[in-house]
Amino acid sequence: MVSILSDLVALPSPYPPGTSVEICAYAAKRLRKAGYRSRDRDQDKGRRQRGRAPQGQGERPGHCFNAHVDTVGVGERANWKSDPYTALVKGGLVYGLGAGNCKGSMAVQLWLAEEIARRGGPAKGELIFTFVADEENLGPDGMEFLRKSGAFDPTR
Repeated sequence: MVSILSDLVALPSPYPPGTSVEICAYAAKRLRKAGYRSRDRDQDKGRRQRGRAPQGQGERPGHCFNAHVDTVGVGERANWKSDPYTALVKGGLVYGLGAGNCKGSMAVQLWLAEEIARRGGPAKGELIFTFVADEENLGPDGMEFLRKSGAFDPTR
């Protein structure tokens, strides 16, 4: 999991400017390698990634895991004691931009997706993993965009 988190920290995704193409491509690659169907949903301000489990399609109950991929900006780089885009493991903790926020959650969710697939997928139900941008400015281009575009409907 620390390896996944280190990879994610190394991928800049600050808002502004709000680009999340590279980090979503990383998630897509891992999801596809684990056997998930993965789709990108683009919008002007970034890219969203959605992965569905290979087994249990459309069955109830379903579970959706969501994390945002954008971070705050670096700010004054001189204020950092280490490179914000290099994960630093010290005293059992991981330091780096986004490590304690949603890049940490994203690492756990990618690991979970891979582990569930490794064990044969969900016995019942559908799993969806979504990774979205636009959270740092509380904008409409994250989960709200996925819902309005029809990519994700929690009522189905």
